[in-house]
This record gives sequence, C-alpha cells and structure tokens, in this order.
Amino acid sequence: MANNKNKVAKAADCKKWYSTPCLGDTDIRYDRGYTNNIIEQNPNWSSLQGFWRTKDLSFDNDFKPMVPSVFSLVDTTKSRGIPYTRESFTSFYNFTFDGSRLIKSVANVFPPAPQDFCDNATADMQPDDLLAFPGGTCGETGYVSLGRYFFTSSHEKNGNLGLIGGSTTTLAFKGFFASDEGLSYTVGEDAVYTNEEFSFGGGTVATTTILTFTNKDKTKASSTYDNWNSAFGDTYFLIGSTRSSLEKLSEEEFIDSIQQEFDAQNVPAANRPAIPATCDGGVCPAEDDWCKHDPNCSVSPYQEPEAKLKGGVVGGIVAACAVVVIAASFAYYRWRLAKEEKRVRRVVAVKIAQKLDLSILTNEITAESIQREFKCIDTSGDGLLQKDEVKAFLMQGETVKSKRNLLDDGSEGHITEQEFETIFSILDVDGNGDLSFVEFVTFLNECKNELQKANADQA
Repeated sequence: MANNKNKVAKAADCKKWYSTPCLGDTDIRYDRGYTNNIIEQNPNWSSLQGFWRTKDLSFDNDFKPMVPSVFSLVDTTKSRGIPYTRESFTSFYNFTFDGSRLIKSVANVFPPAPQDFCDNATADMQPDDLLAFPGGTCGETGYVSLGRYFFTSSHEKNGNLGLIGGSTTTLAFKGFFASDEGLSYTVGEDAVYTNEEFSFGGGTVATTTILTFTNKDKTKASSTYDNWNSAFGDTYFLIGSTRSSLEKLSEEEFIDSIQQEFDAQNVPAANRPAIPATCDGGVCPAEDDWCKHDPNCSVSPYQEPEAKLKGGVVGGIVAACAVVVIAASFAYYRWRLAKEEKRVRRVVAVKIAQKLDLSILTNEITAESIQREFKCIDTSGDGLLQKDEVKAFLMQGETVKSKRNLLDDGSEGHITEQEFETIFSILDVDGNGDLSFVEFVTFLNECKNELQKANADQA
C-alpha cells in the first residue's frame, strides 16, 4: 500500500496578497491537495468493487465456439490455446481498490477437454507439446488460469486508471509483466472500458473489454472481451472473443463458489491457487514498479509554476520606490541648497568686506550706520536695491581676490553671472525683484559670522 502523501516538487508561493492565484485553483492537476484516491475521484468505480462470478462463452476469430488445442512451450502458434474446454467456462473476478491502486484478479476455471480431442490430438504432437498441464490428465482434469492486472490513478486526477502491468500463472508466461500501454475508465454511470496490452511470447497481446451494468442495483452486468495478437508482424489480428454475464457475490459466496467450481471441474490440488490470490512466485509488481506510475509515490509533472507579483502590487512597489527616490532627491536638493546658500553668504561677505565699512558689525550697531551703508548701494535713492544696483555693487571694477581656501569649495572670491543670479534669489526673500532695507538687514544678520571673518581676512 502506498503512502497517502503526494510527491510534489516545491511549489512557489502563490495566492498570497501580493501574488497571482494558484493554477491549482482552476486546474486539479496542479492542486497538490486534490485526492489521488480512485473512488474519491470517480465514485462510479465503487459499483465495480468486490467479487463477481461470470459465465463465459468464448469464440475464435471466425466467431465459432473456441475449441481445445495442443499447447506448446516453444511454438508460439500453439501457445495461444490450451488443451481444455473453452467454449463455455466459469470465471471469478475480484476488484480490489486500495487508495490510488486497483488490483483486478481473474480466475478462469476451464473444464476438462472432451475425450475425443484427447484421443485424436496425439497424431500431430511434437515432443514439447502438451495435452494437459503438469499434474493433470487430458479429458479428466480441469485447469485454473489466474491472471492479475494492476492499475493506478494518475497525475491527471481525472478518475481514469493507467495499467502498470499484469501477471499470469500459465507455465512459460508465468510472472509479472510491466506495461504502460493500457487504461481503464468509466463511461457514464453504467459502463467501464478497459484496454490492456502486453509484450511477451514473441509478440504483443492487446485486449479490450466493455462491461455494462444490467440492473439498477449494479449487481449484474455483461461484458464483451476481445483478444488481439501481433506475433507475426505489426498488424494485430483477432485471436478470439468472450461474452460474459456477471453476478456480484459476497466474499463468502465468492470463496464457496470458486471452491465448488474447482471440485466440479476436477482441478488438481496443485493447480488450485490461493483464494484470495497472493503474490507468491513474483506475480505482483514490486513497490518500485508501482511508483513509476502511482501519484502517491511519484513526482507529478504538473508543478505549480513560479508565482508572479500582482499588477497592482508591482505598481505599488514602483510607486513606493518612486516615493523613496523622490524623498532622497528632495533631501539631497535641500542639502545642496543649504550648502550653496552658505557658500553664497561667504562670497557676498567677501565683497561687502572689500567695499563697505564693517564697523557696523561691532556691538555698537545703530540703525543709522546700517542705513548709511544701504544708501551706498542704493544709487537711485528710491529706498530699494534693484537687481542692477546689487549687481553693480558686487561685480563692478576688478575683483579683489580673497585668500585661498576662503570659500568652502576652494575657489577664489570672484562672482560669475550664474552665481550672481543665485545670490540675488537668496537675498530677495519675497521674490519681487528688489531688496528692501529689511531684507538687507536680515541678510547682514544671517551672515554676521561670515562678514566678521571676511573683515578679519581683509585686515
């Protein structure tokens, strides 16, 4: 029995607030939580589960009743038949569903061959031909052929079953034969289609079965079974067909009925298989064989793809990054502006130190002394410093250079046109294009330290 844990590769985190929905939400193949249990995937399988007895009529490829034939261990043309009555026989089916696995056991109980077959077949027999299987006698003993077929649900999670192999107890073909060429699925609520294909004995055998329930309680059914072989090339040809009527039994009825049929057909004790069937003699798949197909112990090819960020989340992250960039840029701008303003004050302080009486910076500052210096710049006498007056004051004549390293950036004390525009925009607090006496006094107060230093440097 396989464990009940799905084998899956690690999936990406999907269905989070920031990620796209999981593919498994709309496609069960990707849903790691979806059941691999056969009957849970498709409840119609429960009608097949259990024990069945069948009455079978078998026909050859000309649709004539199947007749006994000599069996050969070496000649494949003879190995397709058996030396027992096959026109009419009884079979017993046991369908065992176990989670993701199905084991179908089939016991065909063949009556002894007619005595005239036994009497007449010896004329054409070869040394390796058999008229009865070991332990039996032609015309006196019957035979039980036990076959088992192994299916699992699949990673498709669609309720269909895949064949992983089969086994038989028939002499040269005894053992387990792996196969991945076969499937079984329900057709509506009242029918089951099965295809099984195996390669052995020099060719490929393929079978198809259509089983149809024939009553409301689904305790009776009929089936059509066709057997095909490609032993002589690529073309399949019909070996035979079997028409069966099935009746569902309890487990106790099943065991009693099969033992009675063994007795009725005089099956040798050595040929009677254990009921229920066992895996003695290597007629069952190993766990590794199961796990090549069983979704409970193999890795699904349907892995949840890597989740992607939702579009809105991407936009939010981009917006958040933009906010951070803008904030950082603004902080940098403020830092650069403060640095530039400080530098401008130093430059202006140098110019003022060169042109004005800086005794106004002593502790005995008076309104009259500041007014006097203001008028030195206000050549128009209108009580305002126009832009051209300030420019003429700061930039007229040949610039007297300050000492090296007087400014923060190590440049000399001359002023460029671009720097003047920056200087005036800082001095003109209200932005009206003129400097008032208040703006002039405010600036002198703000750069008092720079002016004192510039005055000391000029001394």
